[in-house]
Formats: sequence, C-alpha cells, structure tokens
Amino acid sequence: EVDRVPRMRRAASARSTDAAQATKNRRRSSSPVRLVDLDNLFSFDIRLRDGFQCQRCRAVYARNSQSLHCSHFIGRGNKAVRFDRENCDALCRECHPFFEGRKKTDYKDFKIAQLGQERYDALVARSRIYLKVGPTAERLARLKQRFAELNKERGG
Repeated sequence: EVDRVPRMRRAASARSTDAAQATKNRRRSSSPVRLVDLDNLFSFDIRLRDGFQCQRCRAVYARNSQSLHCSHFIGRGNKAVRFDRENCDALCRECHPFFEGRKKTDYKDFKIAQLGQERYDALVARSRIYLKVGPTAERLARLKQRFAELNKERGG
C-alpha cells in the first residue's frame, strides 16, 4: 500500500503534463500562421517580386540562396509598414549593410528614385501611423492568403 501512493502521484503528474501539452498543442493549432512564418514568406515574396536580384548591385541569386535578404527601408519594428511591399527591397549580403548604414542618405535617394517623391512621402506617412498590435484583421487576412499562395509556390 505504501508503494501505491507514489504511483498514484506519478499518474496524476503524468495526466497534468498530458493536459498541459494538449493545451499547448491547441494554442499552436488555433493560430496556424505565426509572425515568423509571415516574416519568412513576406521575405520570399519580396525576393520573388525582385526576380531574386539585388536591387542595388543587380547580382542574381538562386531561389534558395541565403545571400539575398529582404531589406526594410523603415525597420521591421514599425508595425505600420512591416509588411508593406513598397518599404522592402531584395538586397544581397554586401549591399544590405551598405544601405542599413545610409538610410538617411543613399537608401533614401534610392527609394525616392524607385518610388517617386509622392509614393515615398506616402510610405513615410504610413510609417507614422501608430499601430499598437500590428496589422489590422483585414491586412492579416490578406497576408495569410498570400502566405498560402507562396507556400504552394515554394512546394510547402
């Protein structure tokens, strides 16, 4: 009988661990698209849009290359333009740090030449909109749709 008590405690502990794992799995399955997934697929979308070519030096990369990045002119921390296609460019690993250190000069001039002054000003204005929680439900729905399309294209 003394031996039964520890087994009962172990069984109760195992049940609570199983319940905790089930809750964790439900949470994961209730949000099938995580921010990191959106970031990765948005990056792929930008690189695909730009033809897997660095927009500064014009070097072309393979689809699966780790040397071509998605550069955000206005940083990813700005939720209002984090997933804004006009805010991003495919840049190689040499050009990305070059522009990162020159956002107020060379990168700004590049974006104005790329977008035109009016669209550049609109991008900057959009970046000044304060978003506490990230993209709106409508924007998130469009991102999830694009996520599904890109996943099919990537073969995922």
